[in-house]
Amino acid sequence: MFEFASVSKSTVFDKTEWLSFSPVNGKWIYELYEKDAENGKPMRQAVERLFAMSMEERETIYTAIAHDMKFAEDPANGFQFESIGLEKGAQSVISDFFLYFYNVVLCSAHFALQGLTKDKFGRADFAQEYFSGKNKKIKYICPVCLQTTTNAEREDDIEHYFAKAWIPCLALHPYNLYFICPVCNERYKSMKRVFHDGIIDVRRVFLPYIDTIRDRVKIGFIHEEEKDRISLAPADESETYINEKIDSFNQLFDLENRWSGFMEYYFETRSSLYKSLDFSDIDELKEEMRRDLKKAACLAVNRPETYLETKYLEWIYGSQLKAFYSNMVQKDRNTVVI
Repeated sequence: MFEFASVSKSTVFDKTEWLSFSPVNGKWIYELYEKDAENGKPMRQAVERLFAMSMEERETIYTAIAHDMKFAEDPANGFQFESIGLEKGAQSVISDFFLYFYNVVLCSAHFALQGLTKDKFGRADFAQEYFSGKNKKIKYICPVCLQTTTNAEREDDIEHYFAKAWIPCLALHPYNLYFICPVCNERYKSMKRVFHDGIIDVRRVFLPYIDTIRDRVKIGFIHEEEKDRISLAPADESETYINEKIDSFNQLFDLENRWSGFMEYYFETRSSLYKSLDFSDIDELKEEMRRDLKKAACLAVNRPETYLETKYLEWIYGSQLKAFYSNMVQKDRNTVVI
């Protein structure tokens, strides 16, 4: 649509010219434009405002949108979004057009028009496609906080990494949409912006589908007086902007504090389990932990929700074993979290 507007000399959205320009998708888009539906009114008005603009203005809008659509192609070169710098009238046209399609496709029961490759398409179809193939293993967990859900395909929210209100042309961009649990989405990320420090540079943030955070971030554990807590640190300190990326991600989802809250639970359940085995000495405990870690490492490959507890057990085994054993074998005393 915006590419067409940038080259058309017409001051109205001409059907014949449009279908000649876009014979494959043009028919169903024009069908939506012609529909006298109340929810389509802002979109129709956006198209009319677009064609009322000068060709120079239309070309500026199209160039900015086409540029922003490529944000995931080469993030290492300091990509800057251009549509956010357009004047308010242009931003309003972009917002009303793209958010209409977002609301129709992903916020309604289904999207049905003649001329599409599928008769109907909606959130359920998108979710089914998303959780097939390599994403099947995260169907029962949130990919951000790693907590379990009964069925993410039905229950998780489709979230925009870059807010649709801020960069609406990315409202349906596949690299800007991802499924996360309602807690991560509503309680933590909500309306926060990815660039929390105000510096808009994609090199300074993790990007969905491009960055595998587990490979880039090292989970550390810090023992405090009565509790253990987690710290997120770079796996490779020499990586450019890695600290800024971790800060941004933690600011969005507060993972250090949230994950630290699980440590006491992990400690108590492990302590109860090993105590029930009635080891005669620390060497027997060490051997049992070694076997458990071997199994846990294999399990974590296909059960990502076990990853955090596995890392915690590794830390206990590697540096806290004596304190853990001492705490575990205490008689007639309350558990002291190491």
